[in-house]
Amino acid sequence: MIDTALFIALASLIILAAFYFSGGRITRRQYSDTLRDLPIGVFSLRSNGRVQMWNRSMEEITGVASERAIRCDLSGLPTPWNGILGEFARSPKDADPRIHLPDEAGPGRWIGLHKAAVESSWRQSTDKVIV
Repeated sequence: MIDTALFIALASLIILAAFYFSGGRITRRQYSDTLRDLPIGVFSLRSNGRVQMWNRSMEEITGVASERAIRCDLSGLPTPWNGILGEFARSPKDADPRIHLPDEAGPGRWIGLHKAAVESSWRQSTDKVIV
């Protein structure tokens, strides 16, 4: 289980490496590519509650393709993700480190969720990033 501080440090290092290797210029595309390829599940929600970005690790964790998730309201995701992610996105908590995902064939698995509000200067809205 990864905590918020470790995630921020990891993401920062990856973005700094991209910045360094780009000669000090990082484009929005490079930033998006970095988030898409992180080994940690990350998705972002627009202020209207629709999924804006769903990275490859989220595809692996949930079994939901990014093409299906993007522009979808969380309630439109398959069970159990619609309930788990929807409830967490609406809750006032910034973290829920122990969520149990039951499995009929075995003991299930545990996940942790963390979120941050990201203010957009160019859209005048606040989006959410959930890890």
